[in-house]
Amino acid sequence: MIAVIAVAALAAACDGGGDSAPTTTTSSTTSSSSTSTTGPVPTTATTAGIPTCATNNLAATISAPEAGAGQRDAVLTFTNNGPGPCTQIGYVGLQLLSQNGQSIPTDVVRDPSQPKSLITLAPGGQSYTTLHWGVIPSGNEPEDSPCEADPAQIEITSPNETTSLVQPWPNGPVCGQGEFTTVPVALGAGPS
Repeated sequence: MIAVIAVAALAAACDGGGDSAPTTTTSSTTSSSSTSTTGPVPTTATTAGIPTCATNNLAATISAPEAGAGQRDAVLTFTNNGPGPCTQIGYVGLQLLSQNGQSIPTDVVRDPSQPKSLITLAPGGQSYTTLHWGVIPSGNEPEDSPCEADPAQIEITSPNETTSLVQPWPNGPVCGQGEFTTVPVALGAGPS
């Protein structure tokens, strides 16, 4: 019984948030990222005492987007480059940036259609989430010019972390005032 309570308390403490209300996420602290590598298949075992995945032990990559009618979808993959296992639960934070690092409007909408679950990444293990965004102007965005500023970079914050990884953003403006829809992180490298 005590073990069950301890695991439940750990899951609650590591929860990346559960409401489905739109959330804007920004971070003021950044660190450089490295390219992600393919590693062994991660384990799903979770035990008390395994730390949250720290930013300095993670690498992040974003796949080339798949194009749909006015929308784009990509997979954001984290790799645990640390010496030991670590955990994640919940949603990522995102912030679009200009070439000189200035924030560009970004709105991260949490899609609750998939449940959050505590996952454990072994060294070299991977987790992923999906990113969905629009490329057609909406609301008061101009229709005869780019809908929003063209980002050069994106800041990526792993669930329950406060520092971020910065990656290039070659995918153009994100319409709808920089709105991304994302789901909780899941174990594995994601769909290819």
